[in-house]
Amino acid sequence: MVSEHFEQMTDTRPDVPRTPALRDDLIDLAQRAADPERPYLTVSLDYRPDGTQPNRRPGLLWLKEREQELAETLGPRGAAFDALTEGMQRLHAILDDLDVEPPQGVIFVAQPATADVRTIPLAVPVGNSANVAPRPMLAPLARLVHAYPPFALLLADSRQAFLHTFILGALEREVTMESAYTHLTAGAVGNKMIERKALNAVEQQLENFAKAIAEETRRVLDEDSVPHLIIAADDQLTATLRDHFPKELDAKVIGTIAADIRATPADLLALALPVVEAARRAREEDIVQRLTTAALSRGGLGVFGVAETLAALQAGQVQDLVLADDFHAPGWVDDTLELVGAGAPPLEHPAGGDRASLRAIELTDELVHRTLLTGGAVAFITMRNQEVPEDANEAEETGGERQGAPRTLQEHGGVGAILRFRLDENQAVPTLQ
Repeated sequence: MVSEHFEQMTDTRPDVPRTPALRDDLIDLAQRAADPERPYLTVSLDYRPDGTQPNRRPGLLWLKEREQELAETLGPRGAAFDALTEGMQRLHAILDDLDVEPPQGVIFVAQPATADVRTIPLAVPVGNSANVAPRPMLAPLARLVHAYPPFALLLADSRQAFLHTFILGALEREVTMESAYTHLTAGAVGNKMIERKALNAVEQQLENFAKAIAEETRRVLDEDSVPHLIIAADDQLTATLRDHFPKELDAKVIGTIAADIRATPADLLALALPVVEAARRAREEDIVQRLTTAALSRGGLGVFGVAETLAALQAGQVQDLVLADDFHAPGWVDDTLELVGAGAPPLEHPAGGDRASLRAIELTDELVHRTLLTGGAVAFITMRNQEVPEDANEAEETGGERQGAPRTLQEHGGVGAILRFRLDENQAVPTLQ
């Protein structure tokens, strides 16, 4: 129902959704059982063109080299080799069709033996990776979910308002609201007393318009589960709007920007991204601070380190997994028994099983997988500044590394977890066998 305070309101979405529900994809893929006989090919590809040669895409050269490397490792025959060759054929055919409106990044997950293929074009870049394994690789998707949460931008003046929602750098929804009230400026009426009454009425009408905008904004953000909001309006209107925001909506405001009311969604996105990035960095600082307090307090609900985090995951204790974005550690897994450990595969099976079932892995993906299976959240913490400090001495001292909370995480192994509960008074996590 259109508010009586709007002359007109439109609510539009793209005819074809351009962005995926990555969180839903993550949960679905995390629940897939390991299938060594019908493995998965998972590829994340930076598809951006070379800045100096628009028709050249460095990611494609990387993909060719990685494909050859995997073929030499997995070949010349077997289930993993077949998954690689068949999956890559499908991926190359899909990439050939992306020339009309090429994305900045692509996520590709395929289980060729079952003809299950999932392609996710992205309006944001993604790092290059390609692997064949009994389960889909989840870390690339988890990184995107953490780095690019949905956000909305409200552009408004006294006559109209535009609410845009963005997911992964693409416009997902646009709501346009036009005031139902007549705009009056000072001096427009000859009689000062009548003019004052008219201006008072206009001020009340602006309050009503702002209240209606606030309600519409709350509705849209609730419907689409959008956690962040940026406001583009003058100071007075921004204050009026926030006066009418309910607490839960006001808590979603992560910043304000200045923008012309005629700005396009693309213009607004460019202005908003630095605010979104700053908010992400602040969230990262906050979660590492909470982890540090929990992990270093006696009996606290937190752990640092690979072994302690793995043990907590196996006990279902992990609420938030916190990883440095450059975290890497070797590990092993027995897919049949759902056992996992750090380091090289042991010489003897730790549970008395067949040692041949132990598979060497990179632990990052296994940590992400087990966190998602138990309903936890994953946070990747950016370890380096996007801009190196201008001061030469400071730049040399830090090497571009972020200071503060991220540095603390690095000093404790680059991994930790905030826990839901402790097992007992004397033991925060179980012993990892």
